[in-house]
Amino acid sequence: MIPEQAFDSIQAGFLQPLPPDPNQDDAGLENFLQQYVAGVVGLDGTMVRPRWQVEPPTLPVHDADWAAIGITRIVREPFAWIGGSDPATDQLQRHEVIDLLISFYGPHCSSYISRLTDGLQLPQNRETLLLHELGFVETGEVTRVPELIQSQWINREDVTFRVRRRVVRTYPVLSVLEAQARIITETVQHDFHAPPARGG
Repeated sequence: MIPEQAFDSIQAGFLQPLPPDPNQDDAGLENFLQQYVAGVVGLDGTMVRPRWQVEPPTLPVHDADWAAIGITRIVREPFAWIGGSDPATDQLQRHEVIDLLISFYGPHCSSYISRLTDGLQLPQNRETLLLHELGFVETGEVTRVPELIQSQWINREDVTFRVRRRVVRTYPVLSVLEAQARIITETVQHDFHAPPARGG
């Protein structure tokens, strides 16, 4: 029989994180990075688009400069850190590395891809990432892959943009703050006082 959800660690069952649960929605992350890339390279936000959309929009004209961005891989650390100073909760922290494939299209795609890879080296441009619990890791090699769109060859260059994200969740794990016990043997009586300890 599967245990029911427990409100906290006093009860048996599964523990769920307390709100607010961190937003790990891929669409939300892509939307933020879409605007971030647009700001770093100097493109209008509407010209940096999510790579995969349920209803793809009309493509820009053949001589326009634009970009497409999408998450291709997420690698999570195998073990999380669990701790914290609040006796009523445990905090779980885990890091994950996220790869995004960014494709720049148009006659100036090489220029825009250079703006991105160079702009990410500036500390001021990375501060916005840090405010969103993201850290810049690296950009990969640039791959030139011209694409045939509407019977016309369009310049296209791809690059991988890698970031690290910190995920923090709080669980209702109550700690044992103090315990007293009396141990009686055949000949000696011992009083025992346990120091504060963490645990469910």
